[in-house]
Amino acid sequence: FGGDYLPQAFAWLTIASDHGHSGALSELESLEAKLPPSQLEKGRKLAIEYKNKYDCKFKKWSC
Repeated sequence: FGGDYLPQAFAWLTIASDHGHSGALSELESLEAKLPPSQLEKGRKLAIEYKNKYDCKFKKWSC
Protein backbone atom coordinates (compact mmCIF):
# COMPACT_ATOMS: atom_id res chain seq x y z
CA PHE A 1 0.00 0.00 0.00
CA GLY A 2 2.86 2.37 0.79
CA GLY A 3 2.68 5.96 1.95
CA ASP A 4 1.45 7.41 -1.32
CA TYR A 5 -2.09 7.75 -0.01
CA LEU A 6 -0.97 10.20 2.68
CA PRO A 7 -0.43 13.19 0.37
CA GLN A 8 -3.83 12.44 -1.20
CA ALA A 9 -5.44 12.32 2.24
CA PHE A 10 -3.72 15.59 3.10
CA ALA A 11 -5.05 17.16 -0.10
CA TRP A 12 -8.65 16.09 0.50
CA LEU A 13 -8.52 17.14 4.16
CA THR A 14 -7.19 20.54 3.08
CA ILE A 15 -10.13 20.98 0.72
CA ALA A 16 -12.64 19.73 3.31
CA SER A 17 -11.17 22.08 5.89
CA ASP A 18 -11.39 25.00 3.44
CA HIS A 19 -15.07 24.18 2.97
CA GLY A 20 -15.65 24.24 6.73
CA HIS A 21 -16.23 20.54 7.38
CA SER A 22 -16.09 19.92 11.11
CA GLY A 23 -13.29 17.61 12.15
CA ALA A 24 -11.30 18.09 8.96
CA LEU A 25 -9.02 20.73 10.46
CA SER A 26 -7.98 18.61 13.44
CA GLU A 27 -7.40 15.60 11.17
CA LEU A 28 -5.39 17.81 8.84
CA GLU A 29 -3.23 19.12 11.69
CA SER A 30 -2.67 15.60 12.98
CA LEU A 31 -1.61 14.35 9.56
CA GLU A 32 0.56 17.41 8.97
CA ALA A 33 2.52 16.63 12.15
CA LYS A 34 3.27 13.11 10.90
CA LEU A 35 4.27 13.80 7.30
CA PRO A 36 7.84 14.49 6.20
CA PRO A 37 8.37 17.76 4.27
CA SER A 38 8.46 16.07 0.85
CA GLN A 39 5.08 14.40 1.49
CA LEU A 40 3.62 17.68 2.77
CA GLU A 41 4.74 19.48 -0.37
CA LYS A 42 3.22 16.75 -2.53
CA GLY A 43 -0.03 16.99 -0.55
CA ARG A 44 -0.20 20.76 -0.97
CA LYS A 45 0.34 20.48 -4.73
CA LEU A 46 -2.35 17.80 -4.97
CA ALA A 47 -4.77 19.98 -2.99
CA ILE A 48 -4.34 22.79 -5.53
CA GLU A 49 -4.70 20.35 -8.43
CA TYR A 50 -7.85 18.75 -6.97
CA LYS A 51 -9.38 22.13 -6.13
CA ASN A 52 -8.78 23.41 -9.66
CA LYS A 53 -10.42 20.29 -11.12
CA TYR A 54 -13.36 20.68 -8.74
CA ASP A 55 -13.81 24.36 -9.62
CA CYS A 56 -13.71 23.55 -13.34
CA LYS A 57 -16.21 20.74 -13.09
CA PHE A 58 -18.73 22.06 -10.59
CA LYS A 59 -18.43 25.82 -10.82
CA LYS A 60 -18.27 25.76 -14.63
CA TRP A 61 -15.16 27.91 -14.68
CA SER A 62 -13.26 28.06 -17.93
CA CYS A 63 -10.12 25.97 -17.68
